Amino acid sequence: MRPSTSKRRFRATITNPTSSPPSRRSTHDVFISFRGVDVRNTFVDHLHSTLGRKRVIGFRDDDNMDDSNVGENVDQRILRAIEDSSSYVVVLTRNYGSSAWCLDELVHIMRCSRHNWGRRSRIFPIFYHVTPEDVSSGCYEDDFDQHKRRYTYERVDGWLRALAWIVGISGWVVTSGQSEAALVESIAGTIQRHAHRAADKTDSTGRSMEMRYRRREITN
Repeated sequence: MRPSTSKRRFRATITNPTSSPPSRRSTHDVFISFRGVDVRNTFVDHLHSTLGRKRVIGFRDDDNMDDSNVGENVDQRILRAIEDSSSYVVVLTRNYGSSAWCLDELVHIMRCSRHNWGRRSRIFPIFYHVTPEDVSSGCYEDDFDQHKRRYTYERVDGWLRALAWIVGISGWVVTSGQSEAALVESIAGTIQRHAHRAADKTDSTGRSMEMRYRRREITN
């Protein structure tokens, strides 16, 4: 019998995936993962616009405007955008854990961040009206009770491992008493600095590092 999946799994040890995503050069500076019903037209819209003004190429899923496909498999277009990004913003909100689509994005972000082919990928968690402690202590527990009835053990376990991974990364906590305009400006500035450094690094060494990896893979 398989062990039950519970909120204690948020603290599980994260293991490396058995396979790596296809190698490619970045076409987006940052991929933004978020639950549309929570922040699409507010926080994320403001962040995306601010990044654009700072000449940072950001990707967000604007096709799923009504969240009508929540619960379905994330499509290949989104997976490709994740693979084509050099850094990642994950906006964790109260409803993020209810979306299989968002959780699949998070798993793929975790996977790609570990196989970045010489790129200096960076993860930027934003806890929007939740805290890391909320996420690790079970604010998504009811959502996962439903997930366990609907999806396979392996898929749900992967989501829990990805959540355990993201809460262990330093990020921003957004509360109701803060100035979101000032915070967005600060977050966008941090992402901009990383994007410029990552672009310089990729231009000078990214292609050669990728080719060295491929040569090792062929000869092994």
